[in-house]
Amino acid sequence: QRYRTTFTGAEPFLTDHQVPGAVYLEMARAAVEHAMPTPPDATIVELRDVVLAQPAVLPARTPIHVALMPNGKDGIDFEIYSQDADEEIVHCQGAAITSREQVPAAVDYVLHPTAIDSALQAAGVRFPAALATLRIIAPCSPEMTARVRTAADEIEIDLCDSRGSVV
Repeated sequence: QRYRTTFTGAEPFLTDHQVPGAVYLEMARAAVEHAMPTPPDATIVELRDVVLAQPAVLPARTPIHVALMPNGKDGIDFEIYSQDADEEIVHCQGAAITSREQVPAAVDYVLHPTAIDSALQAAGVRFPAALATLRIIAPCSPEMTARVRTAADEIEIDLCDSRGSVV
């Protein structure tokens, strides 16, 4: 399956017409959730082995595509790309799995680009980058804190709501 979105250039999360990595994470999550045959309200989406390759620098009205492909391992591979003449430019790729677990009622599973991008910046993550796993448990709340832990070559980031609960 393929999905497409077109940015106008006026989106508040764009800086100098550059798409932050967090936007690609939300695009992948939304495409996977939309493609699922079961209702998303009882499903947790995990993005794995994510590579944030090259940020898109967009002139106005540039379409960005999300391609989903079954990977034969009970998951979905995704690739987010744009076109430049005849060349496909890959901005992000990885895999997604879903699991049915007990989750809070009425959860949107929406990642707010600014909150995610701020957490990645606080951890020192810059393009190009790779994420081993992104587990989406609950939506971002209006006020959040990022708990960053580093060990050897790994960085772990927990986003917490105002009560300290991981979301």
